[in-house]
Amino acid sequence: MRNEVDAHHLAAGGVVAWVGFGLVGTLAGAGGTQNVCFAISALGLVTGGALLGVRYARAGTTTVAAGFALLALAESHALGLAAGGAAATASVGGSAALYIPGLLLVSLPGVLPLVGRIAGVLATIPFAALAWLYATGVAVDPTNPFAAAGYGLMSLAALVWLYAIYRPAGRSTRSSSTP
Repeated sequence: MRNEVDAHHLAAGGVVAWVGFGLVGTLAGAGGTQNVCFAISALGLVTGGALLGVRYARAGTTTVAAGFALLALAESHALGLAAGGAAATASVGGSAALYIPGLLLVSLPGVLPLVGRIAGVLATIPFAALAWLYATGVAVDPTNPFAAAGYGLMSLAALVWLYAIYRPAGRSTRSSSTP
């Protein structure tokens, strides 16, 4: 008998909250509703990323585990989006810079399904542009087209991560079994 809640359900719930509340917050426009949605969204990926990191570490895929840990760290930085204003600008730029290595560590090894890996790698391109703009002193916010492209591609990758959590046993993208 298990003494803890199934972590894969919590991880999936966190990823769903990240994608869902992020989308609703973007559509809501600036203001209180957007701030609350962005905060819930960020907490979802912090939770999901941490749990996925543990899952993949236990399975021996430490590179992917480290990538999910970095994504959780990046999204914890994104909690500043909920504050709006200058804090949101710093959050977007700083998070974008941290998403890049996190997504590459998750996406480059052949552990997760190919579609998600491609979306993850492609997401690093607009995030790199966003981080560059921030590093050069340009004010960036979550409505920036680079942010929209990066989060859109990362959301696609996240949907594939959900599939990977629940895919039937034996349906692996590499020769050995994956978690």
